[in-house]
Amino acid sequence: MTVETVRFYSHGVALVGTLKLPDGRSGDERVPAVVQGPGWLGLREAKVYEPYHDFLLAEGVAVLVFDYRGFGDSEGDATYLDPMAQVEDYRSAASYLQTRPEILLTMDPAPTPGNHGNHQEAARLAVQAFYAAADP
Repeated sequence: MTVETVRFYSHGVALVGTLKLPDGRSGDERVPAVVQGPGWLGLREAKVYEPYHDFLLAEGVAVLVFDYRGFGDSEGDATYLDPMAQVEDYRSAASYLQTRPEILLTMDPAPTPGNHGNHQEAARLAVQAFYAAADP
């Protein structure tokens, strides 16, 4: 696994995240990715998320986990909590992934007809990661 600390912006506020890329990529190969927000009051470095990340990485899916504004290493007012601002931070994290050359933005063709390939696959793997983390 390759781990990189990244910075991106959400409405002018610098956010800090950890981008984890799976092993085994060759050359310019792109991989699907998921953004994992660390929960309402969580931090990106919380160990509780690692089983999910490990499962997704083993399946060849990159993971971006980040600190919301005002939390952890991200900028912002730590005394002000706004759930809708956190939604914007999450959207900004997903937009940031679109700038990364390692990340596959879509699958063409989709694995099953009528679906959106990468979105469907990432959702399926996220559910599997949830169950795998609960049953080590």
